[in-house]
Amino acid sequence: MSPTIALTFASAAGFILGLAGPAVLDQTQPDISPPTAARAVVDVVPPASEPAALPGPDSMWEVTTQTTLAGQAPTTTTSSLCANIEDLKAPPVSVTGPQCEGQMFSNEGANVSWTTDCAAVKGNGSLTVSGDHQSFSGDIVAASAGQDATIHVTGKITGTCTKS
Repeated sequence: MSPTIALTFASAAGFILGLAGPAVLDQTQPDISPPTAARAVVDVVPPASEPAALPGPDSMWEVTTQTTLAGQAPTTTTSSLCANIEDLKAPPVSVTGPQCEGQMFSNEGANVSWTTDCAAVKGNGSLTVSGDHQSFSGDIVAASAGQDATIHVTGKITGTCTKS
């Protein structure tokens, strides 16, 4: 993952979850960079209809992704990022750009799912937010540059933070 990701779910992570939409958020630099398919899909996250109230103005999220490429051992990356309520309202185009118009999002209760059909990446994913809106988990399947990736993502609020 690059030093910045979309969270939101991202999201995706990303934030990649029903209570959070996409935003480019600062995060720590992980030790291992996932393959192109994983980076592309983690940056494509669904919008939220109603972001949940988070503890404090900004919330620190710990997001863990486990990326598996066909025939390879899984790679796990954990990142921390600070997000505020405005970050969670950003539209997908702020992350994916106009070249990625083939996105379909569905938000039903605590579940969000999406498909992406962009020049750079094709895939689908789904996430479920916990009842207390303090965590999420889900799965993403992506194909990019001839690589297929399966990504399991989890996230949880670990505290409050102040965005710089």
